[in-house]
Amino acid sequence: MGGLLLTVFQKTKYFFHRAMVQDGVGLLESHLNGLQNQRKKPSPKK
Repeated sequence: MGGLLLTVFQKTKYFFHRAMVQDGVGLLESHLNGLQNQRKKPSPKK
């Protein structure tokens, strides 16, 4: 019983870790895309 519980916990932990890493990578990519878009558009001068 303990071994099965440990296996389920490890798989769950792995699943959440992958989800968080993929979310972080997606967030980083969108942030970098935003920075590139800001460079293309010159800021309006007052």
